[in-house]
Amino acid sequence: MSVPPTPPSAAIRQTVERYYAERLREFGAMSPVIEGEMAGLAAQRATRPQQSALKRALAAIDAATERGELGVDEDLAFHRTIGEATGNPQFVRLLAILEAYLRDAMTVTKGHESKRADFMAQVRREHRAIVTAIVAGDPKAARAAAIEHHLNGERRLIASGVIKPSRARARRGKRSAPGRAL
Repeated sequence: MSVPPTPPSAAIRQTVERYYAERLREFGAMSPVIEGEMAGLAAQRATRPQQSALKRALAAIDAATERGELGVDEDLAFHRTIGEATGNPQFVRLLAILEAYLRDAMTVTKGHESKRADFMAQVRREHRAIVTAIVAGDPKAARAAAIEHHLNGERRLIASGVIKPSRARARRGKRSAPGRAL
């Protein structure tokens, strides 16, 4: 008995997901630094209206996921709002340059996260931790929360089988499993 070949549409989807997952890994080395610095600066500089905008952006992500959507547009808006709260327009410009790539990568990431309630809950907690730290004016906590969010995103992709652990991370050993704090 032979195994039927993978349908073309599934094979194409898998190839596209692997491509974006690898681009995500490449960007992943840079992303925690950028996002961490943005969150830290936002904690130092965000005005009350910007803090309110962050809370609204977070609520928009929650509303999208409650409607059964991935919330990619809302998540991108959340990150733009953090960039705006830094008071440095260069962060907003950088995010605009990266947005097409980020949209594709987030679609793959969120698509896999949405299949597991524990992953969705973890992402929600991570986003809340970032906003809480920014609103509290705690740059160290905001930076750490943003970095943790990105590292956990990679861990979730590994746990979902989308990407394989990098050799460097494998040598360092597992620091924590998805869903557990570092």
